[in-house]
Amino acid sequence: MKKAEMPKKKGKLLLQIGLIFTSFFVLISILNSIFFIRNTRSTYFGSKEELLTRFLLREEETLRKIGEFTWFLDYWEAHPDRLYMMSDLADYNLIEEENITITDETVKLTREQLDALAPDVQEALARITYQSFSWEMNLMQWQLDTEKLFCIDTRKPDTGFVYVRTQLDNDTMNEISSGDMSGLISIGETIDTSSFSSIKVMNKTTYSKDSKEVYYERYDDSENDAYYYYGFRPVIVDGKVRCVIAIQHDWSDFHSDLSKHFVITVIGSVLTIMLIGGILLFFINRTAIRPVEKIQNGMQHYMQHKDSSLVAKDMETIHYNNEFGALAENLTLLAREIDRYTEENMKLTGEKERVATELSLAAGIQQGSLSTTFPVEKDFELYATMTPAKEVGGDLYDFFKIDEDHMGLVIGDVSGKGVPAALFMMMTQLLLRLYTRSESSPAGILKKTNEMLCENNKMEMFVTAWFGILDRKTGIITASSAGHEFPILQNKDGEFTLFRDPHGFVLGAMEFSEYTDYEFTLEPGCSLLVYTDGAPEATNHLEMLYGTDRMLNALNLHPDLGPKELTEALQESINKFVGDAPQFDDLTMLCLKYHGH
Repeated sequence: MKKAEMPKKKGKLLLQIGLIFTSFFVLISILNSIFFIRNTRSTYFGSKEELLTRFLLREEETLRKIGEFTWFLDYWEAHPDRLYMMSDLADYNLIEEENITITDETVKLTREQLDALAPDVQEALARITYQSFSWEMNLMQWQLDTEKLFCIDTRKPDTGFVYVRTQLDNDTMNEISSGDMSGLISIGETIDTSSFSSIKVMNKTTYSKDSKEVYYERYDDSENDAYYYYGFRPVIVDGKVRCVIAIQHDWSDFHSDLSKHFVITVIGSVLTIMLIGGILLFFINRTAIRPVEKIQNGMQHYMQHKDSSLVAKDMETIHYNNEFGALAENLTLLAREIDRYTEENMKLTGEKERVATELSLAAGIQQGSLSTTFPVEKDFELYATMTPAKEVGGDLYDFFKIDEDHMGLVIGDVSGKGVPAALFMMMTQLLLRLYTRSESSPAGILKKTNEMLCENNKMEMFVTAWFGILDRKTGIITASSAGHEFPILQNKDGEFTLFRDPHGFVLGAMEFSEYTDYEFTLEPGCSLLVYTDGAPEATNHLEMLYGTDRMLNALNLHPDLGPKELTEALQESINKFVGDAPQFDDLTMLCLKYHGH
């Protein structure tokens, strides 16, 4: 027989560990970097929100100080070009000529009075009012170059205008220091607020009734590499949102720096993991993979040569004082135990083969003691079958010619199974035939047989038996039962019924047992079936018994069959009922059909 080749997979375990280790820790590093970036963003926006909120609230407060500031907003939107220039002395002179008093940078005029002013006076007043906002001071305090401040008119959702734009670069700081504000403050620059349509919070602020709320939302324009953070503050007048102050914070530079930091962090983490992983894999290979490979080689040698000494030699090279060392010792012991077991098993197998041979011989002897040539005569035909539960069984059947007009019929069931039961069965069969020569009645034959079995029955075995003598001329059967199953008779109408005959005690148990003869007549065309308890007591997987009722039903389905076909039909019915459940008892049947003389 060709030896199986062992698969060679050296090095794969280390590669698998390396892949798993690298994948896991790279994933952890990426997730950690993502968490760091998100946390940094959250901290950044949190601090930015606090600053922007203070600024928006302060701008709203400044705006609300203006008397009738809604008129100012309307004028601003209607005449953006007239507010571009800063106010001068002429504007103040014009206001004084109209006797308009400005107190604490606030104009104390009603809406009707403001609408009634001449256009040049309205323009001068609007410029002075704008200048009173002191936005340039706020800009100097702001010290940032990434913000834009918008005023969005909610009555026209798609329009708005810039009223402050911070541009505090170095040149602008010089302009502020010199007092030149041109280019710093853009008044009336119209913007298209439809660009805010994708910002969900914009719609929320437009209809907000909470004057204490400031709303924030990120807006990423990745196509243009621009990233914004918006703050929205609704300005409510008479319960309605009159306008929204919106501040736009451009955090593109911070986003770029953060992205670079993320890439650097990931690359640094991966390189660190590769370095640490290489060192760790070297250690794993030295302390784990190599011992496993040695153990694998030892097992391959054993599978090929079946020699535990080779395994012991391979395992001696593993000196680690850990689980691998213990495993190597255990494998050596296992190989030696397998060798010992294999040797013992070979001896045991030889013994089993010898026993199996003897059982086969015993089964052959037993089958040889049972007649297998069944008579088919003019006046009757007969068939019998015996299926043992083990190699040899304890059931018996027999039929023999007593004289020209009489046939002896025997069926029996020995207690127990196997070889002892088979030997007891053969002895019973021989005694029954022997005493048929000296006794004429079945009861007498059973009595003599019982006395002989009881004389030397050290195994305390017993046998149930039914003995009948057929008168071939009349169809009368004279029979006697030693505790055996009730026979089944077929009447002249063709129906099979159970014949409850008188019972004596079993053979081999009590030396002075008495037995009784009884007679019944088989009408021409009728059959007799005698059987052992293996038929009615056949059990399926639900532990249900087949029973005599099912036997009678199966027989009555085929009342016209001959003995062989009828017996086979009953056997098939029993097998179908039992299914895959194991057979626990021998099953024997003998069937006689009488045709008449």
